[in-house]
Amino acid sequence: MQTTYDAHIHQTNEQLPKAAAHVTPFLGLKANDLERWITYDCIRSRSRLAVLLRILIHSTGDALSKVDFPGNDDAETPGWDGFIKSETANPWIPAGTSGWEFGTNQAPAQKAEQDYAKSVKAVSADERRAITFVFVTPRRWSGKSNWAAQKQAEGNWQDVRVYDSSDLEQWMEQSLPGQAWFANEIGQPAQGVRALDQCWTDWAHVTDPLLPASLFDPAIEAGKEKLKRFLANEPQKPFLLTADSTDEAVAFVSQALGERGGEELVSFQGRSLVFAEPGVFPQLEHRARF
Repeated sequence: MQTTYDAHIHQTNEQLPKAAAHVTPFLGLKANDLERWITYDCIRSRSRLAVLLRILIHSTGDALSKVDFPGNDDAETPGWDGFIKSETANPWIPAGTSGWEFGTNQAPAQKAEQDYAKSVKAVSADERRAITFVFVTPRRWSGKSNWAAQKQAEGNWQDVRVYDSSDLEQWMEQSLPGQAWFANEIGQPAQGVRALDQCWTDWAHVTDPLLPASLFDPAIEAGKEKLKRFLANEPQKPFLLTADSTDEAVAFVSQALGERGGEELVSFQGRSLVFAEPGVFPQLEHRARF
């Protein structure tokens, strides 16, 4: 993938984005874990795949002006499964505009054909010339490169890409939040690290019925401007929250940095980690430097 990306940069003279810090693949997640995840619960994993992708995008992307990957209850909304506008490129995120389609079907080639045809029909030719079409499957697809090359030759899009479980494994290696989220999702030990998404689940699911996310709406409305200002600058001191428990405070942060907090805050959820044990963060920081 890196070789292909380098060749693309050479051919197009595209400006290289600033280098990102190397990330330690500390949880050892593999393509097989993705395969087992979708095999065990194909329906739920379909709606959760969008969440994983937007975490990977926010945690590894740079200069993102728009990221829209509806997940969970909103996963079946009409239109693109995902949509990105990015000023820079990396090995996974194209520069410019990209429309994303994905599925967990056992036959990824068939699903890719369906989504490709649907998108060609739905988007005008003028618009397509400025959009990269991306198809994602969490399954292995040995014919992905040939399929992408054939579709690129048709000239319907600016570029055509396919990512399968092998590509997602490599992408997760460069995202600590992505690794933590997926480990939490499949119940794998995460060395004292939790994703914010999991923190909300742990707190809200202790009651029957489940606690609604709207519970925090008044507090989010009252505090989101302060949170925006804090996150917009280099921190000089901690941001203090008062709550009945640590779990409640972290659950609030999960919702405040999610879609309920608005577009300016949602990107921070995909770049956040919660350390439940002392010493884990310094260990990761040390390993990332060397």
